[in-house]
Amino acid sequence: MFLADGSAMAFNTVIDRLLASPHYGEHWGRHWLDVVRYTDSFDARGIGGGGDVPEAYRYRDWVVGAFNEDLPYDQFVMNRSLVLHPTH
Repeated sequence: MFLADGSAMAFNTVIDRLLASPHYGEHWGRHWLDVVRYTDSFDARGIGGGGDVPEAYRYRDWVVGAFNEDLPYDQFVMNRSLVLHPTH
C-alpha cells in the first residue's frame, strides 16, 4: 500500500493507520507490562489453578486502552494507581 501510494501524504496515511489500530496499544502496552512484571498466573507451568490472578486482565486491558487513547504519562501514572488500588 505504502509503496504503491505516490502521493505526498503516503507516509502520513500509514502513520495514521498504524496509530489508529488497536494493535498499537497491544504492542506498546506489552512493553509496559513487562517493565511492571505483569502476570495473570503465578503458576510457572501455565496450566491454571490456585496461582491464577483472576482480576489481572482488568489492569492489562486498561494499559492497552491507555496506550490506544494516547493518555499523557502523568495521567497514566495517576490513573494507574487508581486502577491498582480502587477505593470502594
